[in-house]
Amino acid sequence: MTPLQATDFIKPSVTNAPNPSSLPDLTISDVDNAPNPGVMLSRFNSRVCDIVVNGVEMCGAYYVSQRGFRRHLRTRHPGAITTVDQNGISPQETTAGIYALRRWVLSLGWRNARYSNEPGRGSLAIAEICDKLERIAAQDSDFAAQYGKHFHRRIPENTSSLKLRE
Repeated sequence: MTPLQATDFIKPSVTNAPNPSSLPDLTISDVDNAPNPGVMLSRFNSRVCDIVVNGVEMCGAYYVSQRGFRRHLRTRHPGAITTVDQNGISPQETTAGIYALRRWVLSLGWRNARYSNEPGRGSLAIAEICDKLERIAAQDSDFAAQYGKHFHRRIPENTSSLKLRE
């Protein structure tokens, strides 16, 4: 696999990748009576819960497994998002998911997001994207001037509150 370059991030398929906003807290009856279908969770995702929980912060719970993440969404945020199983993920959906995560990190959405539960470095996919962008920024001053040099989250000194969930 060739190392990622700036051109892997600076292209329309990444910079224009859809990244749906979170829905407000919903009840099951809200969903049952919804005028439109809910947002569908991509099979390729960060496993960090981005559901807005108090109007200004997202949940931030991070899960090692998709199963645990989907269970969290069903039980803690019922109706906020339509979950899907991991079976049958297509190459197109994988590519779209990768592009959406790259955009989220490149636009500093990941670094600056407000979470009620600090997710730390997040999933391996997000950590690798941050690492690669920081490497590119260190080697390419034009890239660094446009997008910055730091893409990882600012992790608080007291990281004992970070919880890794199955």
